[in-house]
Amino acid sequence: MNGIADFSPAVNLSERTQEEEPHMAKILVVDDDSGCRRLTSRILTAFGYASVLASNGVEALDVLRREDVDLILLDLMMPEMDGLTFMRVMRGEAKWANVPVLVLSGVADLEVANTVRETGVQGYLVKSRYSIDDLLGQVRRYIAPGSSPQSSN
Repeated sequence: MNGIADFSPAVNLSERTQEEEPHMAKILVVDDDSGCRRLTSRILTAFGYASVLASNGVEALDVLRREDVDLILLDLMMPEMDGLTFMRVMRGEAKWANVPVLVLSGVADLEVANTVRETGVQGYLVKSRYSIDDLLGQVRRYIAPGSSPQSSN
């Protein structure tokens, strides 16, 4: 595995209507490593995205109950509720079924990536093998800085 796996077709960002009010796109970053959460948040902010942070799947579900997000960046190995369990719970809720999810994991295993794919994630980046450009390229496939929330489409 080269560090990047993309599981879905490209999204046409020009499909958003002019009537939608401009809004800073919001990304939920879910990772039990506080350093990874903060670094990812700083990168996203520097490139025009808002972020909200959660340290595990339970916290991420709490965030989703309170806030609309455009994209989720999800670690797999976390205490309380891991990424796979989070995906199964999240995809079981109609209001979150179409929120795109990119996995950011330290696990570089094709079998794991395929298992995750079955839960409906859009892509998989291996933490030690992707660059900021790789991350932003994947984020931009699903949202653009200043775009409206996914939930209002």
